[in-house]
Amino acid sequence: MAYAGARFANSILEATVLGKTVTECAYVNSDVASADGLEYFSTETEFGKSGIVRIFPIPQLSDYEKKLYAAAVPELKANIEKGVEFVKKSKPAL
Repeated sequence: MAYAGARFANSILEATVLGKTVTECAYVNSDVASADGLEYFSTETEFGKSGIVRIFPIPQLSDYEKKLYAAAVPELKANIEKGVEFVKKSKPAL
């Protein structure tokens, strides 16, 4: 996890500070899985100097991966709902 976080932070810095275009997996609000009722999903995301440039669609899945995805959707929905509600109830510490 620490390596993934460091890699992601480094990529964001390369994009925003150095102006490079970088692609990393990111868990973002998008419509890539909206057909399954998921408001947030992690897919490859292209970052540039001013932030997100493009969010790639979910790649072609094997039959096995499709089963895993279908099994994960209910849990993902519940976790997303829980996270959204948590943020709504949180007060910013300014």
